[in-house]
Amino acid sequence: MAADIHVTKPQVLSEALDLLRQPRAVPMAGGTWLVPRLQRGVPGSLAGTVDTVVDLSALGLNTIQLDEEEGMELGATATLAAVAGHDGCRHLAGGILAEAAHRAAPPNVRNAATVGGTIVRAEPESELLLALLALAALVVIDDGQPRPLPLFDVLAGPRAAIGRGLILKVHIPPLGPSVRGGLARVARTPADYPIVAAAAVGDGHTARIALGGVAPAPLLLRLGSPAELDQALATALAGVDTPADFRGSAGYRRAMAPILAHRALARAAV
Repeated sequence: MAADIHVTKPQVLSEALDLLRQPRAVPMAGGTWLVPRLQRGVPGSLAGTVDTVVDLSALGLNTIQLDEEEGMELGATATLAAVAGHDGCRHLAGGILAEAAHRAAPPNVRNAATVGGTIVRAEPESELLLALLALAALVVIDDGQPRPLPLFDVLAGPRAAIGRGLILKVHIPPLGPSVRGGLARVARTPADYPIVAAAAVGDGHTARIALGGVAPAPLLLRLGSPAELDQALATALAGVDTPADFRGSAGYRRAMAPILAHRALARAAV
């Protein structure tokens, strides 16, 4: 971390919000993305644009709670390892949340990376983000007035939606006992980051399917029945600027989208 960057560790939320109103202040949860970029001379360096790092670790935002009537709440600084190992996450919708968190990163990164950091980074292929989208998650953001926003809206423009506030937690509405989830992905190796991924949550009739890797931001399909999948996918992909890189062409990604969507939905029906 550059020597001219000041790190502060507020003990209460109001202090953290005041600090983040400074134009050159940034929040830090696990630090897995931010800390390397505060060094000078590295690709994507933020050194020279950041004066203050606001360490969020003392704010008590790392809890995970499950209530049958209220649903599940994931604190913004809850680590991916905590989500992957939490009994409630392992049972929610067949364990899709715990599985997605486990797939998100290797163990050393999971032990530090957080739920809130994953949302702010907004990687479109993130299986954790896709699982949360399929679970109809809401993001509670506080910029002086706490407010819940659909995760899909936050991902459409995360920095604009979050502004100078903080993500406090993620709320997943209560699910019926018949609701199950499923994940599907394609990658160069089993341990690699996915090229295209899908997450599905359904009750055997209606379903929500989130797709990543086929558009600049995740796509979300809402189905009244499984038979609607192909038409919904064709509509969602119409006019989308599909990315391409050394891992997969745009044509390959678009060809894999229906395969993975069907596969995730089939796994959700098990």
